[in-house]
Amino acid sequence: MFLTIGEKIRQVRKQYGLKQVAFESFGFSRNYISMLETNKRSLNEEMKQLMYDALDQLTNGLFKENYTYEQFCLTPEQQAEIWLEEHCTLEYGLSDYEIFNEVATKYELFQPLINLNEKIAIHYYTTRDHQRSNEYFLKAISYCNQTDINPAKYYNLVGVNFNQLGQYKDAIAQYKIASYFLSEETGSLKYKNLYDMSTSYLYDGDCEQSLIYIDEIMNQNEDIMAKGSSYLLKGMILQKQNKDEEAKKILLEFIENPFCPPILGHAYHNLAYLEYNNGFYEEALKYLDLSLKYRENYSHNSVTNSIVGEINYRLKKYEEAKSIFNEIKRDIFTSAHMDQKEDFITWGLQMYLDLKDFDSIKSLFEEVK
Repeated sequence: MFLTIGEKIRQVRKQYGLKQVAFESFGFSRNYISMLETNKRSLNEEMKQLMYDALDQLTNGLFKENYTYEQFCLTPEQQAEIWLEEHCTLEYGLSDYEIFNEVATKYELFQPLINLNEKIAIHYYTTRDHQRSNEYFLKAISYCNQTDINPAKYYNLVGVNFNQLGQYKDAIAQYKIASYFLSEETGSLKYKNLYDMSTSYLYDGDCEQSLIYIDEIMNQNEDIMAKGSSYLLKGMILQKQNKDEEAKKILLEFIENPFCPPILGHAYHNLAYLEYNNGFYEEALKYLDLSLKYRENYSHNSVTNSIVGEINYRLKKYEEAKSIFNEIKRDIFTSAHMDQKEDFITWGLQMYLDLKDFDSIKSLFEEVK
């Protein structure tokens, strides 16, 4: 697939019917040409130019149509590196992964192989195929281990996939491995990993351990996004511990000093959920309305609207509740977290049971299935 200079010479000779003796007038003996073609000898820079000119003259200029001088001088490893760079695309990876893998491993060019595995893994993550996504993140890790590339990023992403699957202990195990590789590091990945680990501990029911990691993020000023998000997560942890007043205090502390504006909508959402759980529906609706004003992501809005719909159901505003339920149903099923899906399905079923709408119950079960 990729030729040495000697192999290129042999290829050109065969293509144009040139004998080895033809090179003698340019100072290359038949024996020397033979040794070049079998990779037993090599050319220095001056000799490369002489050989290139000889091939040009012997083919009446046709040789240059196939090779520039720079291309002629490229080693197989250099050619492979260029080829891998050109073919390191998601489309090629999905259709011809084995060919790419074979080339990269043959020449021990692991960086492009890591890059391709990452692209494929992210593709499967975005299509919600978290198991398949992890297959490629783990391949990326295996190739990182053959280089000096830090695999922490990929261990973290394997954990994220496990978290999405509800396999929280598996997620935590991956985050801990990532932490090992990040022990001497600083920056956003370190705090993202701590945040993700805290989240998985929370979902796994270990609030105390979750608080340990979240407090470490709150006490730093290096990553403002992580710090802001940690206020929201701490509020959720405290709420899980039935410390609603402390949770509300944390959320209001952030809202009154929104040092990270992109997550202000999330803060209002969490505060609304807290008020809703305590039965303060009007207060909850007020905060939900503020949340929707600050949140631009459609999927995030759907989660917020799910609470709006549930409150309407609790207030017996069934038509409004049904309208919201049907409007956001598809997005909740495809994009929401597992716990959010369960909450959404639960209030939807309760609503249809209250209305004795058994056709809608049957339809919902089919969609969930």
